[in-house]
Amino acid sequence: MYPELYTNNDWATDYTMMWHSVLRDCISCRVTEERNGPFELEMVVPVGIDHYNDIVNGKIITAIPYDGATATAFEIYRVSRPMNGKVKVNAKHVTHRMRYCMVRPGTVPINANINRYISGEYYGTSNSLLANETIYKVSMPSSAITKAYTISKPHTLRELLQGSAGSIIQTFGGEWEWKTDGAYWHASRGTTRATAIRYGANLIDLKQEEAIENTYNAAYPFWASEDTVITGEIKRWNNIHYQNPRVMLLDLSSEFETAPTVTQLNSRCQSYVNANCRGVPNVSLTVRFAPLWQALGYEDTELEHIQLCDEVPVIFEQLGVQTTAKVIKTDYNVLTERYNSIELGSERLTAAKAISRLSKATGVSLYT
Repeated sequence: MYPELYTNNDWATDYTMMWHSVLRDCISCRVTEERNGPFELEMVVPVGIDHYNDIVNGKIITAIPYDGATATAFEIYRVSRPMNGKVKVNAKHVTHRMRYCMVRPGTVPINANINRYISGEYYGTSNSLLANETIYKVSMPSSAITKAYTISKPHTLRELLQGSAGSIIQTFGGEWEWKTDGAYWHASRGTTRATAIRYGANLIDLKQEEAIENTYNAAYPFWASEDTVITGEIKRWNNIHYQNPRVMLLDLSSEFETAPTVTQLNSRCQSYVNANCRGVPNVSLTVRFAPLWQALGYEDTELEHIQLCDEVPVIFEQLGVQTTAKVIKTDYNVLTERYNSIELGSERLTAAKAISRLSKATGVSLYT
């Protein structure tokens, strides 16, 4: 599918009725998105393309961002100087405009409808914390607000959603889905895929990094105030007793407003360990794979319909890679309607070992 250029500069969430041009002469167009991170479009067009003079900062481009999605909107923020008759265009998802909306300090009560406090749909209502109007909505269930949420100083709306210290994501966890009309919160945005990416069948290239520094299978919990410290017992993943457990120190002070009992502390620790301390290395995989769903005999496979935040099995027997990892980044070719690559694993891991180094370490050559 070709990207489309909209020449109307109005802020809107529905561009279907506006005048637009289909960029059929576009040379390349890709969309990359990271889990709770950047969401951008990069396009290369020839000089002199239809409506070339309309391709300027602030204009809107719509494109399909990942496999199985509908088109979403991006705002141009950079147009490079022509080189060899080509121009590179960079655009951010329109929800980046949330950084122009200011949020006042205040408190959102436990189990409250947070949308009414920070959504553009409810600007001007009695409990709205928005200092200025925005067209973008924020959708998050009240059940996700598991404790009172205090906004201690002014923030931009975008920063409040996915910034670092004190953001909604840092406080309550979850994953944001960015749409043309706003932000949608999910406890888990993706789904678990049954079809594996397997070397020799559909896996073309793979880079892997394993890290054990932050791998734990047990935790020692404590709660502390200015004059009181309460400690619990070491809790192991699924109550499995390891001979040499890797124990992390777990500070649960922010989880209880008043001093918990040891039983409460131990229970919360066990829940945390079961969810987060599986005792297996964090694995980062960059994967390129073939579009089997377009091949004869694979019409019913869901392999290519992988999306951000999905859990995907990856199997590479020769190098000992057999894992299930979350999709944390997608790189989608808009013109060919298939992924250039996907990245799976932990967003904290940015370096990757070349596959040749893995081959050397295992003594297995991929080229024989």
